[in-house]
Amino acid sequence: MPPVQISVCLLLGSSSSWLLFMSVLSFCSQHISQVRHT
Repeated sequence: MPPVQISVCLLLGSSSSWLLFMSVLSFCSQHISQVRHT
């Protein structure tokens, strides 16, 4: 694989993992806020 494809794959992998982390974080924050309200 050329270095360009490797860098693109790394960028896609890191961005997808970052999006997954952000979605889990937002889900946890919403759940915590709901628990606090009740």
